[in-house]
Amino acid sequence: MPCPWRLACFIAACSVAAFLSFLLRPASLIPDVSLVQHGDGSQQEGADAIVETEVLQTTLAPSLHTSSLRSAATLPALAASTRAGSTPSTTSLLPVVSLPKRSPHPKVEPSTTFVPPVVSLPKLSPRPKLDPQQICEEFKLSRTPKVQKQIPEIPSHVQVKPNKQAWYPDNYTKVPFLGGKVWDAGLSSTQGNWTLLHRMLLRLLANKTIKIQVYGGSMTAGVGCDKEVGRTRPLCAWPNLFADRLRQAFGSKAVELENRGRGGCGLECALPDFVIDQTRSQQAPDLVLFDFGQNEPNGNIEKIVRLGSLLLPSTAFAILWTGNRWRKVRVANQSLDPKYRDKNIQVAEYYAAKMLDYCAAEDYYVERGGSYEQMWRGVDGNGHHPHWETHAYIADMLAQWFNSGLQNLEACSLEPGLTMTAAAEAAPPRVHLFTGAGDEHWLPPLGPGVLMREVNTCLQPLSTHLAHRPDVSNPQLAARSSWRLYEDRPGKPGWITNRTDDWISFPVSFSKTPRAILSYLQSYQNVGQAEVVIHGEPFWTLGGRKKLRGRSFFVQALERQDPKSITRNVFLRGDELDHASEGNISVRLVKGKKFKIISVITC
Repeated sequence: MPCPWRLACFIAACSVAAFLSFLLRPASLIPDVSLVQHGDGSQQEGADAIVETEVLQTTLAPSLHTSSLRSAATLPALAASTRAGSTPSTTSLLPVVSLPKRSPHPKVEPSTTFVPPVVSLPKLSPRPKLDPQQICEEFKLSRTPKVQKQIPEIPSHVQVKPNKQAWYPDNYTKVPFLGGKVWDAGLSSTQGNWTLLHRMLLRLLANKTIKIQVYGGSMTAGVGCDKEVGRTRPLCAWPNLFADRLRQAFGSKAVELENRGRGGCGLECALPDFVIDQTRSQQAPDLVLFDFGQNEPNGNIEKIVRLGSLLLPSTAFAILWTGNRWRKVRVANQSLDPKYRDKNIQVAEYYAAKMLDYCAAEDYYVERGGSYEQMWRGVDGNGHHPHWETHAYIADMLAQWFNSGLQNLEACSLEPGLTMTAAAEAAPPRVHLFTGAGDEHWLPPLGPGVLMREVNTCLQPLSTHLAHRPDVSNPQLAARSSWRLYEDRPGKPGWITNRTDDWISFPVSFSKTPRAILSYLQSYQNVGQAEVVIHGEPFWTLGGRKKLRGRSFFVQALERQDPKSITRNVFLRGDELDHASEGNISVRLVKGKKFKIISVITC
């Protein structure tokens, strides 16, 4: 073959070899020039972006073997030092945002587009055996040579002694005792935070008072628990029954209970209440329980759990899941709202909260020959207001959870002096003054709309007009005014009018970033439409989306498609100003039989 042809063949062969070498090169040699979006809106390119993301996630990832209490993270400064090429050092950084850390949560790999992490739902399994040595050392307690049997046990409903602090029916001892395995089935969905549970129990053993807050609807408040239709009796509601069990085990001053359950109050209604309770309190609660299975079981539970984790980094949280019983009776092989139940489990697992799964306990009982009717019987055929028996059983499940923690502590030396020392190590929980900025650098949210800048609430309320907690700042109503503050139904107060064109005005204060929340009664009958006018400097956006042309809008309280009465919120964001301001929010009934205002909150 002539020489030119040989040269051409040689060149072609080299080209093919080079091309194959390029295709088969190791993945680690491929340059990554993808963009990473930062919380401040900026973008970063290439390997530096990936390194920063990995460092941030390494810093955020809590260890399962360290203390479960949430600690601070100084992420913006750490990211800045990484971008500059320096070695990250948390000791030399000025904290920009101090956010609490929770555990456990799954690691989220760096990605240009955040995909919510998938949390596998745990299967039913026995409570894991914890390391006794680790439990004792965590509170600086020594191991005891033998298990102590002198630790109190929280009684079940058949073991309690009737007293004036709780309501018990005459035949309460005849209500069947279901046994610990039924409640273990309801407690096995998530592990919760053992450290915070043990700390509460040590404080009880040292004769300290723990504080428990409960948020929920009319069932939580005790409507119908004495089998009287429509009557609210808090003394027989499950939060009070459980508090009474703790007092019988640890003394009359063991518990300070704040039951915030209110008729018609779901997640949307409870969120502002929860913030106000924490920002006004001198002491954070040791335990917060959420009970929204009957009111808004399909609500976004992550909003309030995430906010609680930020405001109360050393408080234990628990979610009670009962499934929506509105005009329903459970039957075999029927699951109530499985999609939302799984969502509650996912949120509880991710934020280290305890899931109290009453439906799982029911299923365990029924599979072994019991009946759903034994564990849940509604008043007058209305399933979402159960009898006393159900409230007693929920208190039994909570007692089982606390007793399991007491069993763990039996391995530690708990003489009176040592118990007091341990309680000193387990100081009362604190309120974290979270301002609402920066949690995008904390745990990535599981779902949309739960970052604090996106949540429709006031994190630092300036004006609070609450019908269920009135004070001197509330509107002074003229004698001729048709507006009155009263309960049109037991336990459900509000500012109510039945006359059109009569105004009520609430004096309010606004910050430089104005926000306002108007809560009102939505029902399927006997309510109408109202006009709302905001007097003040800012211009407003309704619900974060619709820009108001002026400073007035209309609220329709009648909803015939939903045969329930529930509290609804109108949320408004004002244009930012360079100064704080004062104003008024005025409301009048335009048409219909009545309008009921439940609260007005601004910040």
